[in-house]
Amino acid sequence: MIPPGSSAGPRSSNSCARPTAGASTNRPSGSGAPGTEADHIHPWSRGGATELWNGQMLCRRHNRRKSNRVPSPLYHWRLARRRKKY
Repeated sequence: MIPPGSSAGPRSSNSCARPTAGASTNRPSGSGAPGTEADHIHPWSRGGATELWNGQMLCRRHNRRKSNRVPSPLYHWRLARRRKKY
């Protein structure tokens, strides 16, 4: 276990800073449920950064369905288009 306050490198923790105003609250297409769970777009377990730009809010069902899959280029394109509308 890593003691609190020690520096063990950038991949030592999956914790994310408290969200700021303007944090991403997008939903998958067709989902009417509110985003209740924070999710990494590119999974942390597969090298994704724990940064605001790599985050999204998903409902529980869609977060479980996505699991740790790496999203396709089409998914990234659609997400970028949705974010422009904010």
